[in-house]
Amino acid sequence: MTKMTGMMIAMVVGMMTGLLGGVIVGILLNGQLFFSTVISMGIGMIIGFMLGLPTSVLSVLDGMLSGLMGGMMGAMLGEMIPLKYWDSMIYVMFVLFIGFMLTLIYFIQEETMQKEDKTHLSFIRHPIFLIVTFFIFFYFYSQLGFIVDPSGMNPPSHSLSFYPSYLLKN
Repeated sequence: MTKMTGMMIAMVVGMMTGLLGGVIVGILLNGQLFFSTVISMGIGMIIGFMLGLPTSVLSVLDGMLSGLMGGMMGAMLGEMIPLKYWDSMIYVMFVLFIGFMLTLIYFIQEETMQKEDKTHLSFIRHPIFLIVTFFIFFYFYSQLGFIVDPSGMNPPSHSLSFYPSYLLKN
């Protein structure tokens, strides 16, 4: 496997893990932006570090920085999303996560297989097979119901106003 392939693996998995983990942690720790950001950045950085180790130091840096950035963005999104969209946002992020992971698996197979091995079970590696598998998986996944039950959670503590309250008083 080339260094570029290792960098792509570390970057994609670090970023997507940080994003998904950040959204989940941001929702669960709603109102605690500092803690949710630090935890999700840590999750993304650790995953990026572990996946970059087998190839090179550059892959480690790439994976860690992508995980850091994904963790920050995910935590901010999880904190800012309104209560009624929490479940939908987790579904969307999970769909993106699985989609990128399937694409990454396809990429790894293309990079690592020899020319003569590509004909063996070629229908499994075909992009249409991956897309059909993706939609079948999420059809059954959507039948599960709510992921986060908002009844036991605190509503978001931030306001949608752009101006401080003392400026709005007459």
